[in-house]
Amino acid sequence: MVISLSAKNKLGYVDGTCPKPNSDDTPGKIRQWDRCNNMVISWLTSSISPNIAKSVQYSETAESIWKQLERRYGTVNGTKIFELKKELASTQQRSLDIASYFNKLKKSWNELGTMRKNHSNSCVCAAKTGMEKDEEEDRLYQFLMGLNEVYVGVISSLLMMNPLPHLDDAYNILLQDENQRQSKASLFCRYCKKPGHLIDKCYKLHGYPAHYKLNGKNMAATANGDFSTFHVPPQGFHVFPKIVMYQRDKTPSLV
Repeated sequence: MVISLSAKNKLGYVDGTCPKPNSDDTPGKIRQWDRCNNMVISWLTSSISPNIAKSVQYSETAESIWKQLERRYGTVNGTKIFELKKELASTQQRSLDIASYFNKLKKSWNELGTMRKNHSNSCVCAAKTGMEKDEEEDRLYQFLMGLNEVYVGVISSLLMMNPLPHLDDAYNILLQDENQRQSKASLFCRYCKKPGHLIDKCYKLHGYPAHYKLNGKNMAATANGDFSTFHVPPQGFHVFPKIVMYQRDKTPSLV
């Protein structure tokens, strides 16, 4: 509301810097003030609940309404701060996406900042930069601690950076990682019936790349008919029917 009133150049009607003209002022000036005052009153009463609006409906000035509401609801107490800090401590990503989780934290941080006196804003000493950096790092740690386990690799990479990344930079990195995971999850191969790739990138269909290993075995050499490093058990090749069938045309002596 403060931002809206300031943008419309009407903040003075609630903070007392634009008082009502004296009776000896020109009638036109008085009517202009009354018109603007009534306009601000309508903005204030429409932005609060009907029950609260009824309690201030007989106030004659916007300044009077503003002061009444500030005395009733603007008082900061320990209970409100406690509830906000408790909510922040229990906030985790869980089923939320990265953007929703970050915005939820950001909202609580901003609300807590408006309720408490931030001494770093009024500080002009050399310690101000360090205080702001510490606050930024605390928010970064809290953001990372609440992420799901699937992002543990990205979190480790961020924490190894020196200096630590800015909170917004860490958010962008995690957002990109989430988008890549979602894009990869949407891929599905119609040949091997497995997610994560399409048929044109399927190793089972087009062959394994050089030095590709699965469970310690060189799959590229096996797929190309090189069994020099492939261990054949005493039971024979019947335990590897898929490999033998795949190689039947190339190595008929094996079958």
